[in-house]
Amino acid sequence: MATQTVQFQSGELQLDGVLYVPAGSAADTVVVVCHPHPQSGGSMDNNVVVAIAMSLQARGLAALTFNFRGVGSSQGSYDSGAGEQDDVLAAIDFAGTLDAVRQVALAGYSFGARMAASVAGESVPALAFIALPTSRPQYVANLKAYEGPLLYSPATRTTSPPSKPSTPSPGNGQCPPRSSPCPASITSGGDRRTRCDRRSAISLPAGERGPKTRDAHRQCRLEP
Repeated sequence: MATQTVQFQSGELQLDGVLYVPAGSAADTVVVVCHPHPQSGGSMDNNVVVAIAMSLQARGLAALTFNFRGVGSSQGSYDSGAGEQDDVLAAIDFAGTLDAVRQVALAGYSFGARMAASVAGESVPALAFIALPTSRPQYVANLKAYEGPLLYSPATRTTSPPSKPSTPSPGNGQCPPRSSPCPASITSGGDRRTRCDRRSAISLPAGERGPKTRDAHRQCRLEP
């Protein structure tokens, strides 16, 4: 399957990325996939990130992975999540300029899921998160206001590693393998959202709605 090395600007910084291109005709949808924490070795070469991108590619969608500022060949340095949110917005903008692209969706793993959730707005048609940290409430307002399809599995912490780690199956519209099925959903304004969680549902009741503009994602930048 074809990949292309790309570069794009995030403010004054140049970020490096890889575009996964499906075989055949040009895809009209690109999914920006955000990697885990830069200070824990996260990069666009992370195996989960690559698995998401390849799965999307196999299903006829394009995927854009990229290195946050200060990772790999990307310029700059770690910015505690503030600049990294700008990087996600820059990736969305860049993906939207690609030939034949009509819509840009968002996916992320761990820290990348948090950054994507923090900037997601109405102009993003779908969201998918693996190991979304649920202990940080900053992006809850975004997820409450978001009205598109939302699939996520929350991060969990254990005192010891499982004897046989489960492997996410990203991109197939299903939850990562687990001993029990996905028991709950997020509800917002009557809309049901698929979620995967061994624990009780996170309460995201309908409340104040977010900005309702084409560029809503630019107005939803949150402090990390």
